[in-house]
Amino acid sequence: MRIDDEPAEFLRCGVAAVVATRDEQLRPAIGRGWAPRSSDGGSLLTLCVEAPPASPMRANLTGNGVTAATFSLPTTYRTVQVKGAAIDVREPTREELDAGAAHCDAFSVEAEAGAPAARRATAARLEAADGDAVSNLARARVMQAAVRGTSGDPATAIPLPGLEHARSVAAVPLVARNEVAGALYLESDRTGTFGPHASCGC
Repeated sequence: MRIDDEPAEFLRCGVAAVVATRDEQLRPAIGRGWAPRSSDGGSLLTLCVEAPPASPMRANLTGNGVTAATFSLPTTYRTVQVKGAAIDVREPTREELDAGAAHCDAFSVEAEAGAPAARRATAARLEAADGDAVSNLARARVMQAAVRGTSGDPATAIPLPGLEHARSVAAVPLVARNEVAGALYLESDRTGTFGPHASCGC
């Protein structure tokens, strides 16, 4: 598989990047990625990924190397997935770290500027997972009120949850056959409920 010019350009936008690996027992390890760049005529993809020493992600990358990286643009949900095998795992260079910081900034702009209200809950969830970002949850409340206020037809209106004192929010798009079919929206009154190290049953 080669990454053509058009998807390579797409990867340079403020995409959300998720990297998935698995061990020999098919147990997954998933982490965020930054600064994806294709090279060597589109046959190589380099990106920074959360893979600290002794983590399952690092073990999988340096072990079997089986990897799937998914890139999605928050404003359109356009998604590209690249599957392959990790051939080199190392510490990022200063240039790559700078590119990762620039990617985070581009993602923040993409998620906030011009995004439909229903998608802002995802941005709020990402920020809330890293700290007590009450202001972002307040924006999610404004989004909910706006959606309720613009649902013209009660038969097709989508009821949204609304905890009085929500401290964590998670919103996940549900995709079927490359089309967004809905969203899974969760709230909790505890900070960090849906963080990267949290476990919850749904």
